[in-house]
Amino acid sequence: MAYVIFIVGIFSVFCGSSRTEQTPDLLVIGGETYFLKSFPLDDLHLRTNFEENDFNSGCWRNYQATWHVRNDSLFLVKITGCSGSDEISMPSFFASRTPKLSLNNDSELFAGWYNAVLVHYRIEVTDPKMADRFLWDIDWRTLEADEKIVLTFRNGVLADDQR
Repeated sequence: MAYVIFIVGIFSVFCGSSRTEQTPDLLVIGGETYFLKSFPLDDLHLRTNFEENDFNSGCWRNYQATWHVRNDSLFLVKITGCSGSDEISMPSFFASRTPKLSLNNDSELFAGWYNAVLVHYRIEVTDPKMADRFLWDIDWRTLEADEKIVLTFRNGVLADDQR
């Protein structure tokens, strides 16, 4: 019996039935805010040098990043805790991680490493007008017939905007 429970548990993990929807990053472009379901900072594989204890199953990263597109360039401008209320000092955030990154004026980070093709993320929301505000990167799969490319970034620069 224990073997059957073990197999069912493994199956449910790999099939995604127990995954919690993650808190999106925010992407502000042209005065409009989008919910980014792929996370640019993850591409850096940052390692932390301290133990973060603010665990939230809907926010494994322990932060939410806010990104702005200015002059066709992507910048990280703010990091908050998962609750969204506590702003995290960006110099402190990056000082405790490797690789070390340089902030512009200790206040923003140009995302020169970021390459992504963003499409609408399929999610059920209570307000249908919000459904097209969720974007994610199609990095590991092919574009499906009903998906439309929305934004394309190359080395942190907005290469294509189909909004």
